[in-house]
Amino acid sequence: MNTLIDYRDLIKVSGVLSLTDCSNLNVALLDTGIFFDHPDFNSDKIIIPKIYNSKSEIIDNIGHGTHMAGLLCADCKGKTGVIGLAPKATLTIFKVVDDNGVSNITKIQTALDYILAHNSDFDLVNMSFDIIYDEFMRISDSIDKIKESGIIMLASAGDDDFLTDKMNFPAYSRSIFSVGAIKNQFLQLYQKNGFFQNVDFFYSNTKLTSTFLSPKLYTDMENCSPFTALSSGLVLNIIQNSKKQKNERFEFLQNYLHQLAYSFQELTSLDTNTLYKTN
Repeated sequence: MNTLIDYRDLIKVSGVLSLTDCSNLNVALLDTGIFFDHPDFNSDKIIIPKIYNSKSEIIDNIGHGTHMAGLLCADCKGKTGVIGLAPKATLTIFKVVDDNGVSNITKIQTALDYILAHNSDFDLVNMSFDIIYDEFMRISDSIDKIKESGIIMLASAGDDDFLTDKMNFPAYSRSIFSVGAIKNQFLQLYQKNGFFQNVDFFYSNTKLTSTFLSPKLYTDMENCSPFTALSSGLVLNIIQNSKKQKNERFEFLQNYLHQLAYSFQELTSLDTNTLYKTN
């Protein structure tokens, strides 16, 4: 890559949102781990929870978590690289998806237990994985308790399947803000039939460039996961600007995000990096 990509300049919302560095906020990333040594990351702002014995336990070997981390918190200091939407935020890494891309419900539960036990340390949880209904039921109480503690959760809701009765978990939970991605050619279908009920917000499904698995290596990725990370970065900025107490944030964000998101009903095409609401 031979350019600097600053996602703070690329995200599009309805109205004015002041973007900050989010230096006082902490986001938990439940994903495939992270490649610590990418120069776009500030290692001082990446935390390994005490449930791990060593740094090696959360090394990312497939790149998904590293890509999400870049969109959230990359803070490139050079002329080429990536700056995420919340470049100064603290990033706490939980590896809950293995090197084959398979979610581990036991590790997910352990991560959620840790977040609950240290709830004052966290402001947001970003989740980009799918689990089956039975697994979701094992963690649903924890998710509800995290929401009640004032921590905001975002989860990926899937790609181009919002017209079906497929329920994506954990995004289906009403304690979570769910984010999807659709291709432009399906827009008219959604305008006619609406979205399935587990999707709150969505973006046009286009490629996003972010950090990857070696120094100065970047990759493109398209699906709902990168846009969930972008939304998490957006939410961190809203939290930072709002000065709301944690117990006020969920209801406030429900209203504020709907004000920032564009309606898709009268559109003929979707604009990239733009937040849309489903109702």
